[in-house]
Amino acid sequence: MLRDTNNVRHVADLMAGADIRYDTRTSELPHPMAGRWMPDLVLPAGNETARVAELLHPAVPILLDLAGRADLAGTAKGWMDRIKVITAPTADRPADAVLIRPDGYVAWAANPETPRAAAGLQHTLQSWFGAPAQAHIPTEG
Repeated sequence: MLRDTNNVRHVADLMAGADIRYDTRTSELPHPMAGRWMPDLVLPAGNETARVAELLHPAVPILLDLAGRADLAGTAKGWMDRIKVITAPTADRPADAVLIRPDGYVAWAANPETPRAAAGLQHTLQSWFGAPAQAHIPTEG
């Protein structure tokens, strides 16, 4: 049984508590990563690399933009006083963007085909981190 990589990963997740899936606080069908522990990806950082675990050391929520999605990074501007946006485009990515809670769990994630990704991100940011800063509240014209 332990010769199969998937079985080994499952047993390791059980032992580490990484098999837990938290409520995503959304009525829409969440991305498969949402509510789960964020994998410790190795990300490009200029001429070097960085690991997700290293990015989480300050215990600050992170919007990790893995696809250069300016629409999603722009959506997060109203929460820049509470979250950190990190852009690290990589071809080998589990999602286009991932909102990671300070405890390492994924609050929200999106792929290119995620419907209304910016609206979903905005809802999740407000749900987890409160209203956007006054300067970034959109006004009706």
